[in-house]
Amino acid sequence: MIEKTYSLSMSDYKAYYIYNLKKLFVFAPVSQFVLVFAINCMYFKAVTITIFLFSFLYASIIYVASIITVNVMVSKQIKSDAYVGQFITVNISKNDISIKSNDKSFRVRYETILKLCEVGNAFYIYLTKEKALIVPKYIFSPDELDRLSVFFKEQLDDGKLRLIKQKT
Repeated sequence: MIEKTYSLSMSDYKAYYIYNLKKLFVFAPVSQFVLVFAINCMYFKAVTITIFLFSFLYASIIYVASIITVNVMVSKQIKSDAYVGQFITVNISKNDISIKSNDKSFRVRYETILKLCEVGNAFYIYLTKEKALIVPKYIFSPDELDRLSVFFKEQLDDGKLRLIKQKT
């Protein structure tokens, strides 16, 4: 059906890892603020605007530090990934998806795919809970993207695929 060869950029990898850590970026600031605010209120035995602002500032500092830490960890993970800088050929056919790199080749039947996430700039095809095949959208023409959407919808209707569509 469609066969494409591409090499992933660092930004493709970073977007993927950050997508997987999105819960951290949603819940962490709120929970940090509530924790710091509660501790300050118990310590000072009062609720004032100063305590509120201090709690907000302290939680913000912790949040920024955690973002920097996550960015460093993601950069290290990307450098250790076997596919960085390699060309990957993906062939999306009627029955399966075949993936080829310099040293590996395998086929994945649609029934074995855990989920397919469509984000703003890529498809993440989860082969396991922790790892996904990253297929950037920029390698496809608009016509091919339309055909892929229709094809994935058909796979979804047949019960072969679980699609999670998310705009980011």
